[in-house]
Amino acid sequence: MKPIHAAFLPLLVAGCAPVAELSRPPQLVAAADAVAPVSSASPAPALIHTRHEINDPADWRSLNDAQAPEGSGL
Repeated sequence: MKPIHAAFLPLLVAGCAPVAELSRPPQLVAAADAVAPVSSASPAPALIHTRHEINDPADWRSLNDAQAPEGSGL
């Protein structure tokens, strides 16, 4: 028997076998049948637009020093 036949034979046998019905656990059935409370959602997200002016690039070293915690200088 060629190696390719040995690989396809189990797939063929498994494909022709009947599939057993899976049982449903009771906790899943109860969760699916429960009536969930419906909350009122806003029709659209609240959007707040803040306008920012475009500035020329600043010196990156001064920006880093301004954001660095005190005493962390090299």
